[in-house]
Order: sequence, then C-alpha cells, then structure tokens
Amino acid sequence: MAINPASSGWVNKYISLLPITFNETTPLCQKEVYKLLVKTGFFYGVSSDLAVLPHLKDTIFSIEDFTKVNLFTALMLTYRYQNPNNDLADALKTIERFYTSSNKGKKGIFSRISFSKNTASNVEAMLSTRIQESNPIFKKGSSSFFTHILLSIDIIAFSGFLKDESRNIETYGQLEFIYNKLSYLALSAKLNKTKNDTNMLSLFKETFSAIATDTFIIKNDYSELPLVIQENEILKNQLLNLCLLAIYDDKEIDSLELAFLSKLTKELFVDEINVSENIENLYLFTQSYGKHIQLFNSANPVKHFYKETRRTVKILILKNADRIVKELIESKELVQLMGQSTLRDLNEEEKKKVKEQLLDICKTIPSLTIFIIPGGSLLLPLLIKLIPQLLPSAFDENRIKK
Repeated sequence: MAINPASSGWVNKYISLLPITFNETTPLCQKEVYKLLVKTGFFYGVSSDLAVLPHLKDTIFSIEDFTKVNLFTALMLTYRYQNPNNDLADALKTIERFYTSSNKGKKGIFSRISFSKNTASNVEAMLSTRIQESNPIFKKGSSSFFTHILLSIDIIAFSGFLKDESRNIETYGQLEFIYNKLSYLALSAKLNKTKNDTNMLSLFKETFSAIATDTFIIKNDYSELPLVIQENEILKNQLLNLCLLAIYDDKEIDSLELAFLSKLTKELFVDEINVSENIENLYLFTQSYGKHIQLFNSANPVKHFYKETRRTVKILILKNADRIVKELIESKELVQLMGQSTLRDLNEEEKKKVKEQLLDICKTIPSLTIFIIPGGSLLLPLLIKLIPQLLPSAFDENRIKK
C-alpha cells in the first residue's frame, strides 16, 4: 500500500499503515527520535527517506513529501514520549493547537487555511503551509534548504509547548536567533573564506546585528544556557549539525574549524564524541544521497546556496511585483527608508522599522509568507536590497503621489 502526502487524507492513511497502534508505540526519548530522523536527512534540510515505514519510499516522493511525513512523525513521537497515557486524537488536537498558537493574535502563515472540524485535515494543511509546499519556486531547489533545516525548531518548540503552552512564540524567536548565530560563527571560523562565504556572513550579520557582539558561542556556564537548550538533546545535536553544514564545502575540517567545534561542545556541555558521531552521520548521508541533492553535489555548497537564494528572492519579487508596488505605495515611510538604504547604511531603529513594515506586507501576499516563517528572516535583507533594484517604479516620487 502507498500514501500520497501531497493529497488530503494522508495522515490517517499513514497512521493506518503503521504495524502497531499509536497507544502501542514504545515512547522514544529525544536522543532516540534524533537517531531515527538523522539518517533520513531531515536535520540537514533535505529529507530523502522516511524515518518510519521506509518501504514507502518506492512510491514517488519529493523532498517535500519526505520532509512533511518526517516532521509529522517527529511531532507524534515527541507527544507520545511526554504523554504516554494519551491517545491519538489528543496528539492530533495538541499539534493543531501548537501551530495555531504560533499565529495567535496576528495575520500569519495559517490565516488562509479553511479550517474544518476534522483535526487530521487541519494538521495536514498546517504542515503543508509550514513547509511552503504550495510555493512552486521552492520545489527541487536548494533555496528551501535553510527553511527546511529549521523545521527542527518545530520539534524543539513543540517539546517545550507540551510543558508550558505559553512558551511557544518566545521559543521560536529564541531558537531562530541561536541557529543564525551559530551558522554565522561557524562560517566565520573557516580558515580560507571565499567571496561567497563573505556574502553569507554579511547576510547573517545584517539579519541579526547582535550576532557579532557576543564573545561566547552560546554561554560560558551551563546555568546560563537558555532553558530550551538545557532540556533538549535534539537541539544540542542540531546545533552541531548547523556548524558542520556551514563549514562543509571543502569536505574537510581545518584546525580553526575543529577548535570552534571543540569550544562549542564545551559550552553545550556535551561529549566531544557527539561531534564525531555527527560528522559520521553527515558523511554517511552524503555518501548515500549526496549525488541526488544539488546542495551536496555542488563543488561549493555555500556559493550554490547563496546564488539560489538570491535567485529565489528575485523571482518572488518579480512574480508579485504589482502587489508589492501597491502595498509600498501605501507605506510612504517604508519606501523612503528603503530608498535611503541604497545610498547609506540605516541605523538600528530604521532597520527595525523597515523589517517590521516589510513583514506586514509579506503577510498579505501568500507566496511571500516564506519570509515570516523560521529561517525566512535570513532572506529579508535580500528582499530589502533587491526590491529597489527590481521595482524602481515603486520609488518614483511622482507615481507614489498619484
């Protein structure tokens, strides 16, 4: 039997294919869930297999299909571990509530979903929206890599949500900053930086200006680590993965990179054997699937990722040009600040205004919701930079006055 994760009804079909019922499933701890998923490529942003029921891979699955099913599996296993006495219906309702709470009180990525009384259908719609499945620009490209790798945030945030539902939105923001900061610092640790490395570093720094000001990678004392890191084994491993991916382009780890990884393990209070295990996991995955994945098959993955990301943002702007211009005309302060950004560096207050107002515009245009999900903020500086170049008419003072 097979399932089609691109069609409605796949959640119940997937559950029905499991050899045992949800209530019979052995609860798996975070470390076990991580081991189950890491071999699929989920934590590298490029799922190429299923964590459970791998025989279904004979069906025609896309990376998005694998990713969506694996994310659902991880959420279900996380719920099962923390709530071993609850049933399947409770798990689905909690996942639905988790995603709904992340958009509470504002117009977010789930605002266009037509919710029904069927919880499974609602979960399917949320997962599809979460991975930007309906956005054709992200199909089969490496531009979705950074947003997919940050899906691990959902698992970590969900674990925290199960303990305290009020922590959800705060956890998302905190984790996104930590992910970006570590990617920046790992890339900075490279001994021989290319032009594309420098471009990526600028992108990270522009996204989170505070990234380069902290002298510690995380914190210098375990008690000072954010609670979300202290209590989550998946997160600790994923932080190591992010750093490995950032320095992976030459397929080797030089002395400075090794020193950085060693310092990170000490700050995370994890055994250095974790680094060796994660290096081995990444090596095994790329050996099995690397030839079929553009990002890993490229001679320079950082260059490939940066070029593809820039190309994607350009396409998004051009495809939504009329809508963007219309929204900009109604935001004169934003137009003025973005115009000035092409001539001078904006101060922090001005950058904050541009970011907030531009994100408000992104919420109104369906295909631009990519910028408001975890990982999307990294693309925002490109959006700010390219809009004045690609849509100069929006900055024509005479046209705006009309």
